[in-house]
Order: sequence, then structure tokens, then C-alpha cells
Amino acid sequence: MKGMEFYHEPEHLSPSSVSQFARCPRLWFYSHGCGLGKAEQHIALKFGEAFHAGMGLGRRGDYPGALKAFLEVWEDRDEFDDPKRNAKRAISMYKNFFETHKGLKSSYVLNEPPKGAELLNRVSDDEMGFAFDVGIPIPIVGRCDAVGRDHSGKLWGIEYKTSSQLGSWFLMSFENSPQVLTYTLALSALSGERCAGVVIDGILVAKVSCNSMGLPISVNDVQLEEIIKWYQRMWLRIYKYQKAEDFPCNFHACTPYAMFGMPGYTCPFSPLCKVEDWTTLKGMFVTKEPHVFLVGKEGGKEDGEVKTEDKV
Repeated sequence: MKGMEFYHEPEHLSPSSVSQFARCPRLWFYSHGCGLGKAEQHIALKFGEAFHAGMGLGRRGDYPGALKAFLEVWEDRDEFDDPKRNAKRAISMYKNFFETHKGLKSSYVLNEPPKGAELLNRVSDDEMGFAFDVGIPIPIVGRCDAVGRDHSGKLWGIEYKTSSQLGSWFLMSFENSPQVLTYTLALSALSGERCAGVVIDGILVAKVSCNSMGLPISVNDVQLEEIIKWYQRMWLRIYKYQKAEDFPCNFHACTPYAMFGMPGYTCPFSPLCKVEDWTTLKGMFVTKEPHVFLVGKEGGKEDGEVKTEDKV
């Protein structure tokens, strides 16, 4: 296929990157293989990143510290004049979440994360980094927002999700997701204790309202066995397409309607799949430098880094 000279073989995989490959190999080729992306920054993603930065401090009662951490990431983006995403709304959202998660109001208590891949570019001290082997030539890497124990003593991964629409349908969309299964697998391996699953803490992003909902998603042994097999199968496909120098298009995944029978966003790379030589339209996108998954000394190993095409 055209443009293989722009492709870089992956040095690791993650739940989000493999999910994208499973959706469409050509999409993965453009995004993760060639580093193509939109020039403009998505304000919702940046707000979510900034909001995550203050969660650990706020959960421990340091509200000024939480806002400071938010502003260090958010910087001066209030100039975008988004009524739902600004520093004032962040203060209200923090206050609501922290007040409703005090003591016994919360379904879990935060724990210090187990040692794994020691993150050098962590957003919060609560984050748990991981890089582990599932029987393929490259590691599976990622980061979980926090670790907690419920009131019966069970260990859980904790994920904070900001969303403009919050309800049971949103929380249930993480049922059996690669992210939840992988985080459960990683936490079980790093802690030496069987992790029960992942608690999804959904936080509403709105102009006026404040709300949060949590859902513990339990994971059984069968699911953990299957997610390992899933990574192995996906890697065999990636390797096959690399050797053939041909990543096929999965046209039924270009829009949610063909895939799920409902309207939604069209794949941003759709124009590239409608021409004989996609490289002639490469200028429609920017080529981004790979993010770096930084790890420090752990278990006597030297400092190092694993290059990553995405951030988990």
C-alpha cells in the first residue's frame, strides 16, 4: 500500500491503541503507525486531563492543591469561552465530587498504588503505571487513575471519567471493555492480590448542574484469560499486515450507523480512504511526535523509556 515509508512499527501496545486497531486496521495505520492527527486540540480532552490532575489531592482534603493542579494543566484555556469547561466549572465539579465521596459516602478508600512501571510523567501520585508481558514481542502498557479498597477489603482499580452525558447507559458502556479488563489484570499482577475489577467514577460536565455516579465493574477469571488471548490475536494481525505492508480498510466502522445501527461521528481519516494515494491528502493532518511512556528504576532495572503512540 502507499505511504509505508511513513509507518513506524509499534514498540508497545495499550488497551486504547489495540481497540482502535480492532475497529479498523487502516485507522490504526494512519493514527498510531504514521502519527497523523488533527491540528486543533480537542478542548474536552484537555479539560478531562486537567480535571484528573487535581483528583488525588482533592480526595485527601487539599482543595486548594486540587485547583492549583488543575490550573497547571489547564493554563489559560478559559479564553476559549466554553460555558461547560472552565476553571469556575471545575471548582464546582470538584466540590460536588469531594463532598459526595467523603468517608462512608464513598464506596471505596484510596490506597497507595503498587509498584509497577514507575511513571516519570505522572499526572497524579495516585496513578498506577504498568508494562507487562502477555506472550507477544512487545509489552502492554498503560496507567490507571487510582487504586482503592471497598468497605469489605476488596481491591479495585479506579477510573475517573468526565462526560457531558451521565447515566447508567454511560457507565455500562465500560462493561467488558479492554481498558477495564487490562487494568484488572495489571493490578492483580502488580499487587499479588486478585483485583475485583474497576470502579468507573463518572463526573458530569455541564453549564450549571453538578453530578457524579459510580459503578463497580467486576471481572472474572474467564475475562482475564480472554483479554490475554485478545491481545495475542490482535498482535498476530498487526504483524501480518506489517509484513504484507497492507493495512486494510474496515468500511463498516467508518460510521457508527453501519457498525451499531445508530448515528454518530464519522472517522476523521475517511477522506484518505477514498483516493488511490492517501499521501496526496496527508497535508490535511499534522504529524505528531509519539508520546513517551516514561518509566524509572524498578526492581533493579535501569532507567528507561518506552515510546508510545497514545496516552492511556
